[in-house]
Amino acid sequence: AAAADDLRHLAELYAERGEHEAVMALLAPLPGSSDTLERALEATGRLDELATRLSDQALRTSAAAARALYLRAAHLAADRLADPARAAALLERAIPLGPADAEVWARLGRLYLGPLGDLDRGARCLARAYAADHERTELLLPLADFHYDAGELQPAADYYREALARFAVPADEAARAHLRLAQIAHALGATADEEQALAQALALGAAEALPLLAALHRTRGDGAKLAAVLLKLAEQATGDERAALLREAVPHLPADDAARLDEQIL
Repeated sequence: AAAADDLRHLAELYAERGEHEAVMALLAPLPGSSDTLERALEATGRLDELATRLSDQALRTSAAAARALYLRAAHLAADRLADPARAAALLERAIPLGPADAEVWARLGRLYLGPLGDLDRGARCLARAYAADHERTELLLPLADFHYDAGELQPAADYYREALARFAVPADEAARAHLRLAQIAHALGATADEEQALAQALALGAAEALPLLAALHRTRGDGAKLAAVLLKLAEQATGDERAALLREAVPHLPADDAARLDEQIL
């Protein structure tokens, strides 16, 4: 034990001088790990070995300490070694060793949803993260997208609405979220909700909402609203397409407006 302590003390002196190879030569053969050795491994780019030592050391310590070691190793695997499968395995080991942790569940969920391509498992992890911390509102939109893509329309709508209500949708994604709510409402036959979502998407610059609104008003037989949408579509059209839109609008307009429009078409 005294010899090992002497080696560790000598290694610390080498570390102070930045002689990392000497540190590793002294400490690598010793059992366990140490901050001095770990710094030397990181300084020399031996990150794979460092991650392995951290996870091995986790097997010989308390649950709380082991959890911290697994999390450090997972960070190295994901962010420095570009090994998402290894990172996920390490996070899975860390989870049972402590209380529910939204950050760990969220990190694991992003690995599964992203590079690992396990969408079901990724969504379950994100749901666990949100259940652990309802302030993690950045998880709502990916959860909504997962359920939408899976054809699970009601939970998708619930997540989209909550994300929008809690201002958790980035500005460049808000129109898409409203369009998806409109598509869900259309599938469920909720025409009032569909109209509201399309109007909100249109207000956010989603031009594709206009023809969808026109189709909705045709189905509902709402001539006045259909005419208003057709006139907006005509502003963006030319030639025969514009004339067709105006002709469709004419029967739904007041007589004076219809007469003036007929003259423009002619």
